Amino acid sequence: MSEKKSEKEQGSKPPPQGSSKKGDKPKKPTLSRQERVARAKAKQLQNQGGSQQQQGGGGGGSTKQNQQQGGGSGGSSTTKQTQQQQGQQHQGGGAAKQPQRGGPASKQGQEGSVPVLAQFDDPSKRKKVHKKQILPLQLSKKQVQLFSHLPQYEGGASVGITIESKHLHPDIVKLGILYHNRIIQGSHARAAALLMALKTVLMEYEPSLEKTFAVDLDNKLKPIIQYLTDSRPISIGMGNVIKFFKTKIGQTIHMPLAEAKEFLIQEIETFIQERITAADEVIAKHGVSKITDGDVILTYGSSHCVETMIKKAFDMGKKFKVIIVDSRPLFEGKVLLKRLIKHGLDCTYVLLTGLSYMLRSVSKVFLGAHAMLSNGAMVSRVGSAVVAMMAHAFNVPVIVVTQTYKFTERVQLDSICFNELDDPDKLVTSFTLKGYKELPNLKIVNMIYDVTPIENVTLVITEVGMIPPTSVPVVLREYRADITRI
Repeated sequence: MSEKKSEKEQGSKPPPQGSSKKGDKPKKPTLSRQERVARAKAKQLQNQGGSQQQQGGGGGGSTKQNQQQGGGSGGSSTTKQTQQQQGQQHQGGGAAKQPQRGGPASKQGQEGSVPVLAQFDDPSKRKKVHKKQILPLQLSKKQVQLFSHLPQYEGGASVGITIESKHLHPDIVKLGILYHNRIIQGSHARAAALLMALKTVLMEYEPSLEKTFAVDLDNKLKPIIQYLTDSRPISIGMGNVIKFFKTKIGQTIHMPLAEAKEFLIQEIETFIQERITAADEVIAKHGVSKITDGDVILTYGSSHCVETMIKKAFDMGKKFKVIIVDSRPLFEGKVLLKRLIKHGLDCTYVLLTGLSYMLRSVSKVFLGAHAMLSNGAMVSRVGSAVVAMMAHAFNVPVIVVTQTYKFTERVQLDSICFNELDDPDKLVTSFTLKGYKELPNLKIVNMIYDVTPIENVTLVITEVGMIPPTSVPVVLREYRADITRI
């Protein structure tokens, strides 16, 4: 009776998209039905006149099919029908130029790329950031328009480091000054220093009587993070460390005060021991296997992991040479050069402008990383992308040496959408540029990082082994509890 009734109600309409029997698989729509839906959609879009109405039209079509088919099978049939309409709407005119992906996602796609981070060129978001700031920061008036979405302050990342009635631990204040003055630099050293400072804060912490330990500690952690961010934007590795610490705080909700403090201190010490100290030794052991007698190794800037690996290979009696490439304005390579020469290695020092001449005799390139993105790209000190690209052109393998706590699920294709801008005055060394602030048509950009695409990275050496850059998301998935969720 139900089948006869449904046929009578449909009349001259084309057969339904799915089977009328419950449990049967939905059938593919006929061509006439597709043409009819596509033409109706195109006509509706013309009448409504807007891309946002396109989403409503698609939803209306799905609702009509659900009413005709009904039951649980109608939902799956509607999904297939929607997918087939998206692929074949070219038959119905220009309505298929913009893909339909459903409510909010489609609206964001029409308005532009979905912002992953707060865009600093948005006045409302910039105002929210300024409300949270602890330090008196003034935006630079000589900022390049292309990088207006990134914060750049007068005099560098921070001016006039003061507490201003904010009750911060002295070690945190000291750490912020060290970050700001670049006395502690490098994502590895910054993350380790942050963990040690948090450990000191915990040991001297006295909770409030009105709030529980976890809630009160989390509230006191916010101004600490904001102060360090004002001193210098936190690195990706530091961000993962903060996530790790906050997760561990959440596990102390039902613990007594003494037990909770001891638990957090122990977790910090374990993280330092396993993810930093022991990881450096394991990475050096893996990296030494890639160095053979007669090699000419090239590195850029100064990396703690690369330095440890090179010294270990030299101590094992391997004969090789090291070329250190350096660039302005930090000249980090000079620090590495002094340490390696003191250790007894045969070194050559060259600026980035002479890279192409040195690569003719290089057998391997080792680079440190600020972070490894989930698409296999590497974020490192500015100039690393040039070194990797030139090495790739000379068919020289590029090996990245880093710890897994620097892995992130973020995806980045260029160095513009996310970066850190340093003080432009550090690039002003000649008499010509000294008066650039008075020249309205002259602006200076001092970028800290750049992005090396996956095509220019040969191998990634971590404490979990030597992996290709395509395996970064695999490591993120397998070690999610210790790397990202942390």
